[in-house]
Amino acid sequence: SATILLTLNFLLLTTFSFAQWEWQNPLPQGNSIKALSFIDENNGWAVGWNTILHTSDGGSSWQIQEKEIVNYFDKMLLDVCFTDALNGWVAGGMPGFILNTEDGGQTWTNIPYAGTKLPSSKTDVFFIDQQTGWILGWAASLDSVYILCTTDEGLTWDEHTICELPATYDGGIYFVNNMKGWVVWGKKIMHTVDGGTSWEVQYNEGSGKLNDIFFIDSEHGWAVGAGTVLVTTNGGTLWEPSSDTSLTGTILTSLSFSNSNTGCIGGYYNDEIKNGIIFKTNDGGVTWENQVSGSEIEPIYCLTFENESEGFAAGDGGVMLKATNGGDDWDIISSCVTKSDFKDVFFLDADNGWAGGGLDSGDVYIPSVFNTSDGGINWVEQDLPVIENSYLYKIFFTNPQHGWSFVRENYIGGEVYLISTNDGGENWELQSSGEIGKDIFFTNSLLGWRIGENGIIQKTEDGGWTWSDQLSGTDRNLTSVIFIADETGWIAGDSVILHTSNGGESWEEQSSGIYFWGNIFFIDEQHGWVVGPDLGGYGSGKTMRTMDGGQTWEEINEFGFHEVVFFNAENGWGRTTTSLGLGGGGSSPPVTNIYKTNNGGLTWQPQSMPVLIEGGFCFTDANNGWAVSDNGTILHTNNGGASGFEEQEVQSPKSVIWNYPNPFTTSTTIEYELQQLARVQITIYNHLGKQIEVIEKTQAEGLQKVVWHSGNLPNGVYYIRLQAGEQVASGKMVLMR
Repeated sequence: SATILLTLNFLLLTTFSFAQWEWQNPLPQGNSIKALSFIDENNGWAVGWNTILHTSDGGSSWQIQEKEIVNYFDKMLLDVCFTDALNGWVAGGMPGFILNTEDGGQTWTNIPYAGTKLPSSKTDVFFIDQQTGWILGWAASLDSVYILCTTDEGLTWDEHTICELPATYDGGIYFVNNMKGWVVWGKKIMHTVDGGTSWEVQYNEGSGKLNDIFFIDSEHGWAVGAGTVLVTTNGGTLWEPSSDTSLTGTILTSLSFSNSNTGCIGGYYNDEIKNGIIFKTNDGGVTWENQVSGSEIEPIYCLTFENESEGFAAGDGGVMLKATNGGDDWDIISSCVTKSDFKDVFFLDADNGWAGGGLDSGDVYIPSVFNTSDGGINWVEQDLPVIENSYLYKIFFTNPQHGWSFVRENYIGGEVYLISTNDGGENWELQSSGEIGKDIFFTNSLLGWRIGENGIIQKTEDGGWTWSDQLSGTDRNLTSVIFIADETGWIAGDSVILHTSNGGESWEEQSSGIYFWGNIFFIDEQHGWVVGPDLGGYGSGKTMRTMDGGQTWEEINEFGFHEVVFFNAENGWGRTTTSLGLGGGGSSPPVTNIYKTNNGGLTWQPQSMPVLIEGGFCFTDANNGWAVSDNGTILHTNNGGASGFEEQEVQSPKSVIWNYPNPFTTSTTIEYELQQLARVQITIYNHLGKQIEVIEKTQAEGLQKVVWHSGNLPNGVYYIRLQAGEQVASGKMVLMR
């Protein structure tokens, strides 16, 4: 049976010089894990979506390795294989890529591949020793399954066709020596005796897809798939299916045996809930006993045993398990306070915060809110009024005791409820219901405003128990409200910006342009921003800024956000609704939707994120920020989200440097504006901060440019630093051939 280790404390370490956004829930992280590789009972690696983890103490603590390396690619790491404590391989896609380490994962190198058949999805990697290995997968360019073979540590690869089957199938590979191996793809099992040069079909029956294969020696092997376990005792000459009916209705994804009789398989039930499962056999696969199943276990994608007693399993949502008695019992060694889909987060200071959303039970949504008083180290669930099939989506507090939240009935549409607390969330009370629930803002525990569609503005002076209508002067849908004092506030909406200087007794329309403004933010009476998200899914949008309280608004960027936060006139963050970045989907590093500006919103730099943020984010100061998303995701940064030196320097509007095209293939034009005649030094760094090249020249005041050629440098993220007298600027470039 599975048990939760409540006393396990995770030690999250990082080899990075700079902290970024780090996981607070789940731990050690919440991305799905696709593969495990252990060289003994203590040392192992796990990879998956945007994830490389390492443990040296049998899973008690996990080290996040080289977070930035996966930003170069699609971020889906599909398989990992280590041959000893230093040498390991990772494969993934799309596009397909191969990573290699020679120092136990402290650094990873992208292995150049000049062929046409590099697997780009459903990839599996297997090395028999440091020199000899194979990579199996589907090559998108040729719509077929290929295997790559190397005998010289990956310097060269031979390409061999396996079969012509679509990428919708999964696959697995296993070799018992340099010559003899097996591959599963679709419902086929194929065999080689010449190291992968030629293949013959051993099995092509049944209707279920096969996902993985394992051999304990050259004769005894097993293959698993959709409700299927196949067993051979003669090297694959004959494969016989298990007749155990307990496997019916399962998807089996991974397996490992410690001897010819004892082994385990992992997967999940093929139903709407998809609870994870681990089965064990003591008779070579004839019969199976379910060891792990329950609502607390996510689908299992990978499983391995390094000896007859200790095994590890992992899967969806970062769930990790460990067995110490041959698989009879499994302990959950990952930690997860909740799997709620968080919609908003609000922090008053560096310690006190709340995160809210709803837990999808399969039938209905159960609203939830969690509180922390130690900056997110510990989260405690709070009780809520009974509102069936609903979720929280907006949280606001004025002090540690007084707070409010909107709760929406049903996932799409439905009644909106306002709930409040006067004891920090120990007790939440239902205040009102209706349709007014786009945004809410309080300046103290009594005085607040809420807005909605058709120009509705309401004000309360008793903490939200009664509300009075205010005349907005518009019938536009209103989306965002902010006050910097009891009398002074702004509201944004569909092609409208409103301003009041008398607490909302009257609202004056400010010039806004025709656009759907999703969020407005002011830091004082003069400086404010209004942003509109991308409406067409192409990474565009709009950002406008005012420096005179909204009397004039200037469009400063054709790049919009769902929400923005600033802590002074230059430094702020924005969250997009998609992972498309600056200038469109083709020109942005993949899978990030939090951006930072150091020049008041003129330009934005993507931040390195371990997961897309579908909920909200907030900052309490220049360093401390939190972001929340689905599946219980809570992230924290204590340095403003910076991933390197590129965000350590505050830039004035004139100290901006950019490059185009970005990403680029061989060369890019670096452009900047000099404030005066100066000796210019442009330094190029790689993602580790290592200096790559220095360009020096004397240039005049005004717009200047230089062309930088990347030569034979590997794909990845590079940083530019401009030094011209007292003028300093930095930027980020992406090399992607």
